[in-house]
Amino acid sequence: MDALTLTFGVLIGGFTLRRLAFVLAPPRRRAPSRSVELPSVVVAIAARNEQERIPNLLSALDRLDYDGPLRYLFVEDASTDKTPEILRSWTSGRSDTRLLILPKQQGKAAALNTGLAGDDAEWVYCLDADQEPAPDALTLAAEVAAGDAQLGAVCGYRRPITDHPASAARYAALEAWVHQLIVLEGKDRLHLNPASSGGNTLFRRAALDACGGFPVGSLSEDTETTLAMIARGWTTRFLRTAQAATQVPSSLDELRRQRARWTVGLYRSGSHVSGPESLVTALGYADRIAWLGAVACAAMGLIPLWIPIGYFLGPMAAVPLALYRAGVGLAFPRYIVAALQIFPLDVLWTLRTTAQRIFQPGAHRRLLGGWRGG
Repeated sequence: MDALTLTFGVLIGGFTLRRLAFVLAPPRRRAPSRSVELPSVVVAIAARNEQERIPNLLSALDRLDYDGPLRYLFVEDASTDKTPEILRSWTSGRSDTRLLILPKQQGKAAALNTGLAGDDAEWVYCLDADQEPAPDALTLAAEVAAGDAQLGAVCGYRRPITDHPASAARYAALEAWVHQLIVLEGKDRLHLNPASSGGNTLFRRAALDACGGFPVGSLSEDTETTLAMIARGWTTRFLRTAQAATQVPSSLDELRRQRARWTVGLYRSGSHVSGPESLVTALGYADRIAWLGAVACAAMGLIPLWIPIGYFLGPMAAVPLALYRAGVGLAFPRYIVAALQIFPLDVLWTLRTTAQRIFQPGAHRRLLGGWRGG
């Protein structure tokens, strides 16, 4: 076996075996049920130009059921729409709520750090403006958090809202299901410290402070923060039962911009790598780059064709299981069709963003579309 075949065989085989390990991971043994005192929590939300989406979040917060000490923090990051007025209306007269309106745009991570500077809650529950947490989501996460002194973060399930018929939306939902219901849940079952993939995450304030707060300028601050916690010895959990309905991109352009943000953000999180699994997390979509290289080499007859074909053993096992766990039922074929349509584009987007990141530092910013709260 020549060196090229061995290299691609190890790369593709490694990614495939990792996915299969998550698919086959046995359920985690449940801790004995016991009554715990719920910790103090601040619900922290940074928002900019979210007038269309934030009313749904506020309605969900009205239904939030939490028996422990709870307060709300909203940081309005210099919006140019009606977001400040909507937040003023909801927070007016509420003693448990603080609204901070920034005169100049800071970005999500910096805005959260600014707002949290004067708060002493034990835990910080971060939500994105496009999310709708279930009434029991915070309680379920806090019960897990309260029982483990080494736990730095509890990552809830960002359940995709799937009412949009576009292929881009179905593909985004499918990827969210695979990432969370297979990868993150598999990591949790194997005690591999899953990294947060966004809002609906409960952070221990002591662990957050030990990392210096949220990383300013990050495009994947939740992932970067949890990787930084793991590097400092904290553990993390993924909790599927702690759900927050979450919007997904509904157009190709939205999806492309989201992938660019995530790709760049994950590469940046490489500064917090502390082991093999956190390295794979920071590499993000690099498995697709390896697959493209294998396809090119196989096309030239340099390596056997079975190597790039073998890449799909992982998705063939993970996708049906993810769709089953998501409960899509008879809609199953629609998501498979969407994947076949969009995946080639997604691979090309990953390649383009990676190339720009390497050869044109800063050029990727044109893809990002400005500040995002989610």
